[in-house]
Amino acid sequence: MTDVRIRRRDISILRILATLFVILLHTCNTITNNEEKFVLTSKQRSILEIIIDLCMWAVPIFIMITGALLLNENKQITYKIIFEKYMKRILLALFMFGVIFSVMEQIATEKTFKLSMLASAFFAVVSGNTWGHLWYLYMLIGLYAILPVVKIFVNNSSKKEQTYFLIIMFIFSFVIPFVGHFVDFHFGFYIPVTSFGLFYLLLGWYLDKYEIKFNAQIRFIMVLMMFAVIVVLNFNFPQKSIGLMNYDSPIVAFMAVFIFTLFRGIKRKIDKGDRYVTYVERLCFGMYLVHPVFTNFFYKFLGWNPLTVGYFPFSIFGFWIVFVVCSLVSARILYGIIPLQKNIL
Repeated sequence: MTDVRIRRRDISILRILATLFVILLHTCNTITNNEEKFVLTSKQRSILEIIIDLCMWAVPIFIMITGALLLNENKQITYKIIFEKYMKRILLALFMFGVIFSVMEQIATEKTFKLSMLASAFFAVVSGNTWGHLWYLYMLIGLYAILPVVKIFVNNSSKKEQTYFLIIMFIFSFVIPFVGHFVDFHFGFYIPVTSFGLFYLLLGWYLDKYEIKFNAQIRFIMVLMMFAVIVVLNFNFPQKSIGLMNYDSPIVAFMAVFIFTLFRGIKRKIDKGDRYVTYVERLCFGMYLVHPVFTNFFYKFLGWNPLTVGYFPFSIFGFWIVFVVCSLVSARILYGIIPLQKNIL
């Protein structure tokens, strides 16, 4: 059994990769989600959608990491710890950054600042009407709230019962909606517990506890195969593929499984030679929080985007690198503010 008190190299690398690919995802979908501001050809849209779909595994990996670490039998989870440590941190991050982002939007619209904007921003956060990437924090608060109950289940059930529950959740939450969307038919079957968040939380713990026997080469090939499936679907079923690559897609789930298990085999502790990995990992949450500031600044304020600057589609990756560097530097500055470091980052 993995000792959760040891900083794990596999988790560190997965967290960094997921952060980088979330930034790439938002580098692209900020354009596709705001068609009124960008002129897209069908080819450009197809390329952007393929890249977006290839990045969809990143957020599930974040949730799976949470499950692997917090549902571990060696990890003590009490209601006091949940509310005073985990939920408090996310709530502070949500309201601090959510209010700031909402005020920024109001200033951009009204071209002025008024104190009343703070009240409007507060209620915007409460109602979930702030920047899109913060949806993850709302979901994470819910997962933390049910974590003690979920932990009772994983600690007191057999592998057979755990496998059964995951399969049932996968069929009803992933497979049935996926098939229905693809064949344009609504199936009436469902179960009340249909949350991809809970599924990935349990899945991360399950894959961490029960190691998959496939060797790394096979898992790497499976990752490439899932990427190939996504490209084929986008080119051959462009209309059907839209909406298929959500977080509750079986394809996204398989991508997350193979990528998670591919790095799961890296077990050694982080030593001095890996200090840069540790350093960047500590900044990942800050990078996640602030990176949309730069996509909005470049795309909306400066009017620079991959469609107009550089040679598309290579310009996408140029902007991605710029956003990663800007986010990393900003996260490091924020991390140097001790109250933020201790309470949020």
